[in-house]
Amino acid sequence: MKNILGWALLVVVAACGSDETGGGGGADPAGACDESCSACNADCPGLCGTCDGQAVCSSVGACVEPAIPELSFFVSSVGNGARGGDFGGVEGADGFCQALGEAVGSGRTWRAYLSSSAGDARDRIGAGPWVNAKGVTIAADVASLHEAGLAADAAVDEFGQPVPTVSPNNQHDILTGSNLDGTASGSDCAGYTSSSRDDVVTVGHCDAADPVAAGDAWNNAHDSNGCDQEELNGTGSASRLYCFAID
Repeated sequence: MKNILGWALLVVVAACGSDETGGGGGADPAGACDESCSACNADCPGLCGTCDGQAVCSSVGACVEPAIPELSFFVSSVGNGARGGDFGGVEGADGFCQALGEAVGSGRTWRAYLSSSAGDARDRIGAGPWVNAKGVTIAADVASLHEAGLAADAAVDEFGQPVPTVSPNNQHDILTGSNLDGTASGSDCAGYTSSSRDDVVTVGHCDAADPVAAGDAWNNAHDSNGCDQEELNGTGSASRLYCFAID
């Protein structure tokens, strides 16, 4: 519970334009209209979370509608900030996804696509099918997800916005700790508890030209140079996650 509350606070900070989160967007998961959030977007004065029942305020510079009910997959709109690869373990990363999903009105149970010594990502994400915020089915089931991969144009965040993939704001490296088949690669920031540059984590490219090609895959492109945010940034990562609904 402590981790989940922490991630919920992170989402609120992101919605108000914090630089620490790496420029991602978010909304108040509690749905409370904090006056400080009204300044996060000049086009959305007073909109914070979904408390007006109409839209959420996104850092992408526009008012966006709350998530569609079918939403069951997204790339996290924010990363882990200064904590880098330390999410407090896999359960903490699940809480991170859960808070972002709830922030856009999703009542589903969310899990991070992460592999570690405790288990494989492919066994953590439910049975599918999964639908992104644009209403596009990204995969019918676990087998097809890993056989066909994730199309670059389907890798959008919970607001339906694309991930920045152009320098100097390239954030296409998504933390997975996984091999191409969704099993543990052995590189996982010490079980997602480390922000040390002495540890590494396997990342995937959310904009992979061939989503299942070795060396440029959606879930297994290369290992990071470290698990601190500086080294993660150096290869195009804001420590974002793939989030899947298991129900």
